[in-house]
Formats: sequence, structure tokens, C-alpha cells
Amino acid sequence: AFRGADDRRNPPGPIIDEEGKERYEIEKLLARRVRSGQVQYLVRWEGYPPEEDTWEPAEGDGSVPVWLQREFDARHPLDAAEGDYEV
Repeated sequence: AFRGADDRRNPPGPIIDEEGKERYEIEKLLARRVRSGQVQYLVRWEGYPPEEDTWEPAEGDGSVPVWLQREFDARHPLDAAEGDYEV
């Protein structure tokens, strides 16, 4: 469905999961980097403008689902020699 400018000004609220925790929908992963030995993904949140993109850890609270990480990683292999990688 087409999303107009008004959709970006009034982003959707969080989804409340079975445990009562707030969750937000991921539109897509934009980049990956390694900081202090931790892999992070730049996340575009569904219904939010680019200035709301955030770096989220690959491990931990499960912000970025493993299947989405694998999909991104398959399309953008990490060059171990670089240490940091962004697309």
C-alpha cells in the first residue's frame, strides 16, 4: 500500500506482545557494523522517517530477528579484514 507523507508524521505506536512488552516492526535493515566486538544493524522502523533509524545489537534483547540478520548477511557478506562494514 502507498504511504503518504502524513504516515511519516504520525508513526504507529508499538505492538504489545504476549508478555506485555512493547515491540516495533522493522521495515528493513540498512547496514551492519562492528563496534567493540559487537555486531550492530542499522534499522529502519516501519512507519518512521530515516532520522528515526537506530543501531541495534545483533544479540541480546532480540531487537533484530535472527532470520532477518541472516537474510541481510547473505546479501552483504562481512569482510573480516575491514572490521566495520556499512552498505
